[in-house]
Formats: sequence, structure tokens, C-alpha cells
Amino acid sequence: MGTVYIKSIKKIACQARYKGGFIRCNLTKTEKPKAISIVLHSQIKKNRNFTPKIKLTVQYPSKFLRNFTRCVPAFYNFTDQNALIQMLESDLMFGMNHFIMYNYTGMTPKIQQILKSYQDEGVLTLLQWNLPVLKKDIHYFGQMSNMHECILRNMYVSKYVFIADVDEIVVSDMFSSWQSMTSSILSKHPNCGAISFRNAFFPIIFKDGAVDFPGKTIARKMGLTFLLKTTRTKLHTIGDRSK
Repeated sequence: MGTVYIKSIKKIACQARYKGGFIRCNLTKTEKPKAISIVLHSQIKKNRNFTPKIKLTVQYPSKFLRNFTRCVPAFYNFTDQNALIQMLESDLMFGMNHFIMYNYTGMTPKIQQILKSYQDEGVLTLLQWNLPVLKKDIHYFGQMSNMHECILRNMYVSKYVFIADVDEIVVSDMFSSWQSMTSSILSKHPNCGAISFRNAFFPIIFKDGAVDFPGKTIARKMGLTFLLKTTRTKLHTIGDRSK
């Protein structure tokens, strides 16, 4: 049994009883485990033949299965089906290959129906996000751990991982796809490890944009705010609500 190091993910402002962390096991160059389990030393000490119930499969470098994956933080009493569909369709149009979503407290039948249709198309994976502690004892439903889980789940699976809430999209006035945007940025910054997008709000209480476009009448009828609300607030500085 190797030495185990436990490192906190991030110090957060609120005083929560629990927070996520990393557990790192030091291995020799010849060791290549297929799966790992986290158990108390006292359990093994009592029973050398103890068999863990939960095993995590170890993922090793391989050929990427897809280029772009979007991780969406766990749903908590989520009901906005309009925003959900707009986000999914906007991202798919921009070239997103797959979505990873998490359910924390249950969803309405309509939301379940919408997600199932995308699951059936093979572009969405829905996972249950179960916390072993009370929600009041961990910051924002363990969102930091939630997103780290999604990043690590896509290691050696997806070339790029984008993290944003369900009501957020990337708006570009220069590029028409994720591929063209990332290729252009990385060609200028080949050693770049991550791309950050500055944040701005497009309040739905603002008037619809004045510019006409094909299908605007239909967009108004269906309440497609992503297309209609084109007036934004100030652009936040880098690091302030950035994605």
C-alpha cells in the first residue's frame, strides 16, 4: 500500500463543514492499476480479505473520442426548459460534441423528457450527483467537486472541456465554431493550457434587439431569448465570473 496524500481543492469563503479534495497515491513506474478504491485503514486492518464495494476504473492515455465536451453543474430544482433547449441547440450548432450533466435533487417530467431525447441521440450523458453529506454542510451542493469530477471523467476522452451553467453560452463575433475559435487562439498561443471567456449579462428584461433576422417572428413566439436579447451589460474583467 503506497503513501496517500490528501489535498484540498480550493479554499472557499463560506464556512462549510466539508469540502472536496484530491487523493493522490504515489506509484512506482512499473505499477499500473486497473482500478482504485478508497477505504479506511482500520477496515483493512480488521480484515485483510476486505473487498471494497466501490471501485473507480483508472483511465490511461488513449486516442480522444471527441473534441469538445461541455460540463454543466448539477441541477438543483431546475425547471427552465426553454433555457436548457436553447443552450443545447446553440452549443451543438457551434460544434459541441457532447454534454455531461448531473442531477442533484430531481427534475420535472418535462426536463427529464428533454434530456432523454438528447441522450437517445447520443450527445448527452446524465449522471446522478449524490452527496454523502447534508447540502447545508458543503458549499453550493459540492459544485467544485462536481466540476472536477467532470474534468477528470473526460481526461483522455475529450480534447477540450468547457464548463458553464445551463443559462450561459459563448458568443463570438469572429468565429462560427468551437473548432475555428480554439484553432485560431492556440495557433497564436501554442503553450496555452486553458482558454478563459470574459462574462457579460444579457438581461431578459431589456427590449429585443432592433436588428431583423430570418425567423425573428418565430423566435418571439417561442421566447428564444438567446436570439432576441442582444443588449448586454458591462463586460466583466478577466477572472470575474469568467468561464
